[in-house]
Amino acid sequence: MEKIYDDFWKLSLDTKISEEKDGAYTFDQTVFWGEKGGMPSDKGTINGLPVTEIFWEGDRVWHRVEGTLSNPIHMEVDPDTRLTNTSAQSCLHLFDGYYEKRGHVIIAIGAREGNQWFEVDQKEVTDKDLDDLQAYIDEAILRDIPLELTYIPGKDYPDPAYQAYDEVRMVKYGDLDEQPCSTPHVHSTGEIGACVIFSAEKTSRGSRVHLAMGPTVGRLLAKKEALLRKLEGSLQANEAQLQERVEALVDGELQLKEEKKALEGRLVDLEADRLAGQDDLVACLSGYDGGGLRQLGQKLVFEKKLSKVLLSEDKGKWNLVFASAEGKARDWLDQVREPLGIKGGGSPQLVNGQTRETRETILAALQNLE
Repeated sequence: MEKIYDDFWKLSLDTKISEEKDGAYTFDQTVFWGEKGGMPSDKGTINGLPVTEIFWEGDRVWHRVEGTLSNPIHMEVDPDTRLTNTSAQSCLHLFDGYYEKRGHVIIAIGAREGNQWFEVDQKEVTDKDLDDLQAYIDEAILRDIPLELTYIPGKDYPDPAYQAYDEVRMVKYGDLDEQPCSTPHVHSTGEIGACVIFSAEKTSRGSRVHLAMGPTVGRLLAKKEALLRKLEGSLQANEAQLQERVEALVDGELQLKEEKKALEGRLVDLEADRLAGQDDLVACLSGYDGGGLRQLGQKLVFEKKLSKVLLSEDKGKWNLVFASAEGKARDWLDQVREPLGIKGGGSPQLVNGQTRETRETILAALQNLE
């Protein structure tokens, strides 16, 4: 096993190319970690070229860069990314231990910055559960428990899944957690820095707990603070007034939507009355999208007991509604479907469709409806 990952602050290395294949490289040694075991990939440079991809094939790590590499090789891992990923991975180990002692299992994790979470097989997570979880991780970080790494023969590990390995690397943080893992880990729990539990939501398998870990906490706080200040400026309100202002805006938007809906309904009524006074079967309208045109067709068929073919241009295509109080809508569609290339369907009373033919072509085809 590559023991270079035992020191997560091992960030630079001089080495040489071992193999090149399809623009990807392996080296005699590497300090780069490729995404595996729930831990995201490192970032950094090789010979000054940005690393674009790191991936595993078996126990070999492959690297791609923006350019071509030649010996000698010098690697540099981005320290902020390494700390961000490693602190999150180590923090999740501590939660593993927490739930194991309570008869639960973490079944999935998300360790990427901006989307950090874990899913536990616990159907209900209460506010008190979250408070207890926060108190646990705060104490674990405060205690600054040192990392203990040991290597044991795979045949001696009780889980058959690990017994095929020559060595199994055991990761232990005091009395909080011990488990096999090959990823980098912080040297002590204090290096995690911070962890904030946000919320929990039910899933099909249990509950998902959303949180922020390590350096992500500070960056997230700065981002939220900047957003808060921007909102205060936009709404001309201090922090204490923000909720009231936002609620008033939401209420006002809902009221405007209701008023808009009522006005649209009134316009449809007026348009239906206007069309009822015309003898022409075909009506070419403006300002209607597909939904609005269908609403007008429903009004004509089911309230006015009238038959019309409605069309309106919308974003480079024509919407059509065949409205027939006599139940001929499908027949009309079938008569013009092929020549106009119409896609659509509906009931005998109401059919809607679309075509990209010209207005003149559409009107010519509709004149022959029976």
